[in-house]
Amino acid sequence: MLYICFLDALRSISLLTTLPPEGNSILFLACLNNIYLCIACKNYIQYFCSVQYSLIAIVGLEGRSHEKKLYHLCVSSPEVMFRVPEDYYQGINRACLAAYHHDAGLLAYSFMSNHFHVIVETENPVIYIGALRNGYSKWFNSKYSRKGPLGHQGFHAVELNTPEHILEGITYVLRNGVHHNVGSYPSGYPFCSTRYYFMKDFGVHGLYTPITSWKEQREFLSWKVKLPPGYVLDKSGMLIQENILQIKMVEHYYGSPRKFSYYMNKLSGEEWAMLHIESWMGTKAKELLNNEKITGKINRISDVDVCQFIDKWLKDNKKGAPYTTLLHKEKLRLAQLLWQKRAGPGQIARCLAISSDVLEYQENTQLLGQSRKCPW
Repeated sequence: MLYICFLDALRSISLLTTLPPEGNSILFLACLNNIYLCIACKNYIQYFCSVQYSLIAIVGLEGRSHEKKLYHLCVSSPEVMFRVPEDYYQGINRACLAAYHHDAGLLAYSFMSNHFHVIVETENPVIYIGALRNGYSKWFNSKYSRKGPLGHQGFHAVELNTPEHILEGITYVLRNGVHHNVGSYPSGYPFCSTRYYFMKDFGVHGLYTPITSWKEQREFLSWKVKLPPGYVLDKSGMLIQENILQIKMVEHYYGSPRKFSYYMNKLSGEEWAMLHIESWMGTKAKELLNNEKITGKINRISDVDVCQFIDKWLKDNKKGAPYTTLLHKEKLRLAQLLWQKRAGPGQIARCLAISSDVLEYQENTQLLGQSRKCPW
């Protein structure tokens, strides 16, 4: 018997066929916003249905048990997914809440402006990542008066099944800020979990101001979100991580603070992770290796800086309207200003949610960069 639980209101669902009596063993379930749901049965017949703004979970399969496995999951986007620190905190909170509600263990994470990585122990990575994306996308769209799915349609997943792969996978995630030149040292990047491991050994103490009143919590979480037992918000709006992350599990994989420090400080040129975990990036992955050897770019303008500049311009010129209200000509004007502040063309494109081809055309027609010599 197959039981299907609707975790959110379905706006549209269309079943094209019904499961045959022998098709009671589900092998694969993929369900994300505006993505086709594929159910592969034991007789290898495929069935499809269209799902919009919903999440479907398999609750029971004739008592069949699933084994939890360790996965590296990555979601990327052509536009910025996290514009300001508050957005990053919301993304991290959603990762934590999705882990609790779907009986998963969150080991490590790193959130960049246009993608994020998580290391999670779960029976079904599709349901976990779907819950994370669904919750955050709704919050993001509500905040910025935006519509539609956020990020690329699918996601990248790698099962970590050997001690070597587990170490390299976790290390890659924890060093992601260094890979992308947004930090000179892994624990210095504020939107990853690096600083929570071996805290006692390194003499690190978390400084928090917990939120205790329900009214204060509502400033950061919607009225529908109820915090699980032991989950506490800090004044920043981020869940306090020490009681949520599987810290002991990660520390067990590294074995000692000294070994952890070694992995955090080594370059990634020979990492298995670069060959497999970031394969979705293609040749661009090799550029990240070179970034680690170039310290001069560490202080470049960040995507957060770019987004905050855009928000300030909106406050001064459009009464604080969200970036989604920008007209095309206004985006081009902002692109000019950002170019003069030495923001990169890729940064400008993703922060303004504009095609990079448009920026290249404008640059070639000398509408951009007239007062700036390109440094690369």
